[in-house]
Amino acid sequence: HNPRCSKSREALKLLQDAGESFVQINYLEQPPSQGTLSELVKTVDTGFAGMIRRKDLAKTGLSAADMPATPEEAVSLLAQHPELMERPLVVIDGQTIVARPPDKLVPLLGTGTTT
Repeated sequence: HNPRCSKSREALKLLQDAGESFVQINYLEQPPSQGTLSELVKTVDTGFAGMIRRKDLAKTGLSAADMPATPEEAVSLLAQHPELMERPLVVIDGQTIVARPPDKLVPLLGTGTTT
């Protein structure tokens, strides 16, 4: 979660309004481990490249040429630059969802365990 991100706040509200039980993690304050990133990359609905905020590459001194070509490279990049992680990410029953737009969550609410 990133409280400064409107989409992240919208997804959080959807989860709360649905009465879902969930664990909220501010990934900028508590960056995920490489192991956690590996699991997210394996299960993300957009493919590993969809977890990376391309438009923010320049903010970290990187360019489009630095986009990872493999899941392992994506994990390494996100471990070094957690601010490049797309948000919000929601894990439901082991499946990672890039909730953009947050309404992508609506059909999934109430169907499983959310983290």
